[in-house]
Amino acid sequence: MSIGRPARTRTGTGTIRGRVAALVGGALLVAAALTGCASDDSPVQPSTATQLQSGVLAVTEAAAAGDFPGASAALDAVQADLLTAAATGQVTGTRATEIQAAIDGVTADLAALAAAASTPTATPESGPKPPPSVDSGPGTGNGKKDKCNPKKDNCDG
Repeated sequence: MSIGRPARTRTGTGTIRGRVAALVGGALLVAAALTGCASDDSPVQPSTATQLQSGVLAVTEAAAAGDFPGASAALDAVQADLLTAAATGQVTGTRATEIQAAIDGVTADLAALAAAASTPTATPESGPKPPPSVDSGPGTGNGKKDKCNPKKDNCDG
């Protein structure tokens, strides 16, 4: 610790909890891309937006619970719904591309989280082992443990 410099604190960005929060934020971006869809000329039809938002909610709930396979399956369902909606004209091509980009980002985040969750963390040892004890009393002076001779070395032998 140095004087005049604030102590650093670790934020949650490198932890699983921090990554899940980032993932949920990404999934919410997908949901945000679906909002504002109330008119017939909107980029996403209202019923389709509701369906996709429901799927995004399932992704975020599964991810927040640590169920990365479930979150991934829910995201696959959202993507399938998006493809169907784009093919039937329920989502414009531009909006479908934007939503797909968000889905791709969340997919990558889920893969990274699943990998991080399955990687075992190294447990630290109980601490450094002390060096073997060396007799520092009278003797040969070679650093090796000497036998005590009570008559010569004034020890308890």
